[in-house]
Amino acid sequence: MNKRVLIVEDETNLARFIELELTFQGFVVEKVVEGNAALEKIAETNYNMIILDSDLPGELQGVDVLKKFRAAQGDVALAIMFSENMTDADEIETLDAGADLLLRKPFEINLLMAHIRAMLRRIKELTHEGAMLTYKDITINTSTYQIFIDDEEKHLTRKEYELLLFLIHNKGSACSRQKIMEEAWGEDFHDDTNSVDVYVRYIRMKLGKDYIRTVRSVGYYVD
Repeated sequence: MNKRVLIVEDETNLARFIELELTFQGFVVEKVVEGNAALEKIAETNYNMIILDSDLPGELQGVDVLKKFRAAQGDVALAIMFSENMTDADEIETLDAGADLLLRKPFEINLLMAHIRAMLRRIKELTHEGAMLTYKDITINTSTYQIFIDDEEKHLTRKEYELLLFLIHNKGSACSRQKIMEEAWGEDFHDDTNSVDVYVRYIRMKLGKDYIRTVRSVGYYVD
């Protein structure tokens, strides 16, 4: 089954270029230009990916649509957001709302497509139909992205899930923040790696136990 994508972008040419590239790659693409129209689409269709601008015409902004999207369709679908002007606080809010990737305008369409291919490749590598992974009292269904501790489901965002699964796959080895960013998330390394620390903190809070160990000045590991 072809993957369905919703583009929420009021720049007609940019939306059209993205649509053409995704259609060529076999995606089924729908486009809207503002937030309320996006919510109508989200209410009636399940999407595998949403691509949206942070600055939209009308009363709803991109982060508002993203929050509604996550509430309606969960954390499995990919979410990509781009913006011309985004402060650090805006980026934090967007990541907390469930964005998997942030891009600053202007950007090359080829770069966007490369990121999409990388994210889909990681999903394919991490997902095996019906595969169950256990670590201590954690059970992970890698086909549905569900995580259970003693039969109680714990809800993680995609990036939290990928980080935890990456550490479990590398059990016993300390993973640097750079390694996590590049190999778990497929992101280019940059000097600001605080996002890794933020997501580790989120995982610890959500799981209720400190499975992830800190190696000072190095990174993180699970034993």
